[in-house]
Amino acid sequence: MTLLKPKYKSESRYGKWWYAPHHRLKRLISRAVYHLSYCLLRPKHRQPKIPVADIKRILLIRYDVLGDMAVTMPLISAFHTANPAIKIDVIASTRNRLLIDGDRRVHKVILFQENPAFWFKVWSLRQNNYDLIFSFIDRKPIRQALIGHLAGNRHTLRVSIMRPLKYRAFFDKTIRLIGQSFQHVARRYLHLANEVVEFSKNILDTPIRLDYSPSTVVEAFLEKNTLNHREFLVVNISAGREATKWTTQNFVDLIVAVRRRTAYPIVVICTQADAADAAKIHEAINDSRVVIFPPTKNIFEIVELLSRSLMLITPDTGVVHLASAAQTPVVALYTNIQSGKTAEWTPYQVPHRLVIAPEDALVADIPARVVFDAVASLLDELRALQPPVTSSA
Repeated sequence: MTLLKPKYKSESRYGKWWYAPHHRLKRLISRAVYHLSYCLLRPKHRQPKIPVADIKRILLIRYDVLGDMAVTMPLISAFHTANPAIKIDVIASTRNRLLIDGDRRVHKVILFQENPAFWFKVWSLRQNNYDLIFSFIDRKPIRQALIGHLAGNRHTLRVSIMRPLKYRAFFDKTIRLIGQSFQHVARRYLHLANEVVEFSKNILDTPIRLDYSPSTVVEAFLEKNTLNHREFLVVNISAGREATKWTTQNFVDLIVAVRRRTAYPIVVICTQADAADAAKIHEAINDSRVVIFPPTKNIFEIVELLSRSLMLITPDTGVVHLASAAQTPVVALYTNIQSGKTAEWTPYQVPHRLVIAPEDALVADIPARVVFDAVASLLDELRALQPPVTSSA
């Protein structure tokens, strides 16, 4: 097993003679920045909850990746269900706008761009008179605060996830949730909304729902390969980060084990960049019941395929959350390297198994047999959940 070096060595900066005064100086500077920005911006920290019926328009700042947009969908659903008249605008990126383009719950999608034209567009949003602006992205809080102040008016409430002290005065509400590192991020966003908006019903169990039409491409693919509803498994071989990639040989070993011991057909999915690896896996296995779904840029074709499958097996990537939207059980592979708390990004409200690499190890270091054990365990649970077949007299 390949292990990375520990993040902190014994001779780390914490033992240096200069660390304590240096740390105190940073805290003093943070407090000074906070108090100065507080005096200039006068954030509405003590604003009472707003009744959801009084909200007319909100703006969500969500210009990051696909998975982050997916876990924000419960919040969009909660607002739309509580008050269908609310107009919800979203600042999205080219990578995640595919998930909300055409969504009837979203009034307008503004594409984030790093050029002056974007900032003029943000300034023009002031005429929308937003009641709430939500900032969900961890990185670059100053940029998000600037968007909030340019797009909002005096009555707008700017709400953010918890920030370091020096950034908190840039937002009207920065909300810390008890045990937030151990909550799923979708539920955390719902808690955040619940802290500033008065809903008439509980919203904390709102699922991930996507607004799309069934795909004829998927229907034709399943018919061509004689794949029945909920009687095949999907294996995703693509991952967004090097730390979460699993090896081609591991995928081969896993699929062979699944086919030998369960006989379930397998559908392999991947991005266009990993199409060659998918072909190698298919050639190495040489099994007619292992097929490749053609790489596609249509996210909803993947969602439709997952909704027809029995289970998804995948490294940690945005497809995990698409499976949650499709209500499909998941076996997911995780590493703690270059990522936040695993509990924040697990499958949401679906049966699942997590296979986590040892500390400081990559997903590639997880053996195929360990993943197969997780697959077998989840299959046993799914069989137990199936209603018993009753024979008619």
